[in-house]
Amino acid sequence: MHDWGIQVQSVEIRDVVIPEALEEAMSRQAQAERERQARIILGTAETEIASKFVEAADRYGEKPVALNLRAMNMLYESIVKRGSLMVVPSGLADSLNLPGIMGMAGAAGFEPEGPEPETAPPAAEKPAPKKGIPAPGD
Repeated sequence: MHDWGIQVQSVEIRDVVIPEALEEAMSRQAQAERERQARIILGTAETEIASKFVEAADRYGEKPVALNLRAMNMLYESIVKRGSLMVVPSGLADSLNLPGIMGMAGAAGFEPEGPEPETAPPAAEKPAPKKGIPAPGD
């Protein structure tokens, strides 16, 4: 050790006993720090989740059909997960009505992607009724 300019004169090993009050105070401080870190992590996660909800709301606002499909998916997942009967409020059940969804989609200007639907040929015109003879259904 002389190479570094340090000279050791003695070495002692002691059994240091921390007073119980000090040990409890240190334990409480460590627990408080762990709780603080947990709250910070939870708050950060909540902020991220909230921003994702805002983004989802914007997308669902643009496409109401997507919101209804998500609602149906959530209902399906909860029934499958629990494997039991689920009571659905009638307002929600009515909003999950597929023809109603398609009506809302049409009102929102939604046009499904894919091949054009075939249109029926125009119906043949009814012959004009003869004078003096009433047409059927008149």
